[in-house]
This record gives sequence, C-alpha cells and structure tokens, in this order.
Amino acid sequence: MILGGPTGFTNGAQYQLSNYVTAISAADFNGDGSVDLAVITEGVEDTFLFFGKGDGTFGAPVSVATPAYMLYVTTGDFNGDGIADLAFTSGSYLYTCLGHGDGTFGPVSIASAVLLSSGQTLMAGDFHRTGKDDLIVGGESFSGYGCDSFDPCFTAELFANTGNGAFVFAQLLVGTMGTNVPSIAVADLNLDGAPDLVIDRIGDSVAVFLNDGNGNLTRSAEYAVESGPWNIAAADINGDNIPDIITANAIGSVSVLLGNGDGTFGKSTSYAANSAPIWVDVGPYYASESTRPGGIQRRG
Repeated sequence: MILGGPTGFTNGAQYQLSNYVTAISAADFNGDGSVDLAVITEGVEDTFLFFGKGDGTFGAPVSVATPAYMLYVTTGDFNGDGIADLAFTSGSYLYTCLGHGDGTFGPVSIASAVLLSSGQTLMAGDFHRTGKDDLIVGGESFSGYGCDSFDPCFTAELFANTGNGAFVFAQLLVGTMGTNVPSIAVADLNLDGAPDLVIDRIGDSVAVFLNDGNGNLTRSAEYAVESGPWNIAAADINGDNIPDIITANAIGSVSVLLGNGDGTFGKSTSYAANSAPIWVDVGPYYASESTRPGGIQRRG
C-alpha cells in the first residue's frame, strides 16, 4: 500500500498473496466507515477481502469462494438495499455476489451468460435510474460479432439490471476498438442526474456516450488526446463541480480535457510523465495547492 498525506506519499504495509493480482475494487463492505478491498488473483478460484482498519492498514485476507477463476471484479448496489455488492466476469459469464453489510456475502451466482466479449473490464452505474446498478462490460469480442480470431476487436456492452439479481444485454456500445481492451469511466458528464460514459478509443482519442435518462447511451463526440490512451478516469480536477476527463497515455503523458457541464469538453492539455503510464486515478491526494510537490510538466 502507498498512503497519501498533505505533503505526498509514503510506503505503507505490504500484504502477501500467493498469485499475481489481476483486479482490485474498493468499498465499505462491513459498514464501519472504512474502505475495504476485494482482490482477485490469477488462477485462484477465490476472492480475497481485506477489511480496512481506518488507519491505512488492513486485516488478514478473508476468502470468498467463487465457482470459477474470475477475471475482473467491481462493486455496486445491485439490489437497491444500500449495501455494497460484488460483480465478476469469467469467460462468457457475468456473476454477482450480494453483500449483507457486515462483511459477509451471499452465494456467487450467474447473473448473465451472454457476454459478447471476454469481460476484461467491468464498471457499475445506475444507467436506467432504478436505484439498482447496471453493468458495463468491456473486452475482446468473441468470434461472430464483427471480428475473427486472427483480427480481434474490442467492445463495450451495457447489461441492464432486471431487479431480481439478473442482468440482460441492453446495448452494444462500441464496435471495433483497435488492439487493446477498452478502458471505461462512468460519471454524470452533462449534470442531468444520469450517469454517462467515456471510453478510450486506443489510437489517439476518447469517445463520450451520453445517457438520455432512460439508459440509452449515444455516442455524442470524440476528443483527441496524445497517442495510446491506456486508461481513463472522469472526475472534477479543477474545482468547478463539473467532471473532467483524464487519460494515461502510452506515449509517456497524461492528457486532461476540462468539462463544460453540458457533456462537451475543451481541447486536451497533456503533461509529461516519467515513463509510459498505464493507469490513472483521481483522489484528494493533497490538502491544498500550497502543499502539492513539484514534478509534473505541462506538454505543449
């Protein structure tokens, strides 16, 4: 773990698992107000829960048995009870595991068996505004959906929550993507109360999909960023209460597009990174601008 403070970051505790970590999702699983972690590891048919102590440390991992090796994990509220649940992808299946609010979970069950892709990324959001989160799945398309095994393409697809623990395919959002798994960010980009999407297009652009309020997502625009956007985030980074877009680019930079509040964005500004970043996230890492350390350089 790396812990943030008012003057930067310090090394925290290390937690040993037997296999390579493939995905992590954070939420308060036991209702104590501290952030907990759900971790999946390569080739292991278990999910490991680390319960936060509120001081940046975590207890020993607790295993949750799963019926197969899970590829990705995310959290959301899938039954509308205000308690964090888990969702997973594995092969062509989508799984859910409902939380009890005390750190325990019900059985892992198949929520959908019709994934059109390999499920290498997964995000939750209440796109239909029912009070129960839907799921966005992204990954390499299976043969027969505009791609083939010799020239794979990548898609993102929306699965609607039926309200009874199951999900049904609702919309294919992206066709051919290029040569990498799409990264997806969820935020209310036009401030209408409905979550929207940003998806990296590989190459040198990102695509914005706006929600009509009923769960129908329409590609509204694409915006240029520097080459090779590997990962994407959407958050307010300039304090105007409007979501902005941030991408980590393989060329060795981070691009920022400031939101206008109506679902459109300004021209991107890029900042040099020390290496080729593959992940970006946003959080309150510094107490104020006066305590922010140097080291980031504006490009262009």
